Amino acid sequence: MRIFLLNSLFTAFIAFNSYSQIDFEKGYYVDNNGQKTTCLIKNVDWMKNPTEFKYKFSEGEDAKTLTIENVKEFGVDKESRYIKSSVDLDTSVDEVKKLSRVREPIFIKRELFLKVLVEGKATLFLYENSNGRKYFYKTEVTEIKPLIYKKYIKGVNTIAENNQYKQQLWNDLNDDGLLQKKILKINYRENDLIGIFNAYNGKIKPVLKNEKNDWFNLSVRPGVNSSIVKSSQTGNVFNRTQEINFDRELSFRIGVEIEMILPFNKNKWAILAEPFYNSYKTEQEQGYGRINMVDYNYIGLGIGLRHYIFLNKKSKLFMNGSMVLAMSTADSNVVSFGQYQDIDNSTTAAFGIGYTYNNKFSAELRYNLNREILKYIYTSAQYSGQSIILGYKLF
Repeated sequence: MRIFLLNSLFTAFIAFNSYSQIDFEKGYYVDNNGQKTTCLIKNVDWMKNPTEFKYKFSEGEDAKTLTIENVKEFGVDKESRYIKSSVDLDTSVDEVKKLSRVREPIFIKRELFLKVLVEGKATLFLYENSNGRKYFYKTEVTEIKPLIYKKYIKGVNTIAENNQYKQQLWNDLNDDGLLQKKILKINYRENDLIGIFNAYNGKIKPVLKNEKNDWFNLSVRPGVNSSIVKSSQTGNVFNRTQEINFDRELSFRIGVEIEMILPFNKNKWAILAEPFYNSYKTEQEQGYGRINMVDYNYIGLGIGLRHYIFLNKKSKLFMNGSMVLAMSTADSNVVSFGQYQDIDNSTTAAFGIGYTYNNKFSAELRYNLNREILKYIYTSAQYSGQSIILGYKLF
């Protein structure tokens, strides 16, 4: 049964992965001669700035690739726009262990696709790679240049910041002096910078900004578990292993799921944390008036990763995997082979597939791998089970 379920989950994952190819969406590109062409672009909601993209002119044809060498601009309608520019890129690293003692940025000339965040009298751009996020800007009277921010080591081991970007904004975006206080208070991050550029441009919203769903979700998750316990003992007087297979039992579980949507790849990935409560209770006669029983109550905490497959605007499938810590209550025990033994805390892995409707209601089938709940020298017990879990999103 376990092999069948694992094979089913694996097959479902392969099928989901095949089905969930990123959509080609309406867009355009501008070649180096300034010729604009409308097309369909594979919108992968790039986490890092691309150097190429796939496109085609109709759904039925094969995709082709254009690179930064061939194109000076491309975009996905109402979502994102990238322009090619030769800029000074600061190669300094923000990782604490790799910070330098040099205050000034270390520039190299690079030809990049910059993502347009805000457009107007002043335009804000983003470039993101493995070294972190770098912002660029231009005004009606200046070319594209970097907003300078750098962490560095000062003195013995003090981390200092070069906040030259504030002086740049003060000089170039403060014509009437109305933004002075805001510029002094901002940090080098996207929302703060977008706010300043929007204020300068006299706009409420950025010209091009990906429409993101809520990045934080909280759901209540009741469900039903089908669980089983198998106990074994070795080293008895007959020098053989004895086993007790307890009955499969149904029990109610309740949990709360905290989900954080990751801001890339079209909101297809999420990190999960789910505290929950579950129980298992059964007993059976062994003969000669002896009773074997399990009374197991535990609080679990699952930490995992989820992948979504969007079917349409209201429906999506998902598959997730998680590591689960199960903390048994003080009254949890197993009585087997004439012995009373307390149940230990344990860890395991769990895998699930499910469906979400209208971003509000969900149902999941989950398989929990075996975990050891008794850790004695001669006696052991394994707990495993499957769950059907319903979900209701609170916010």
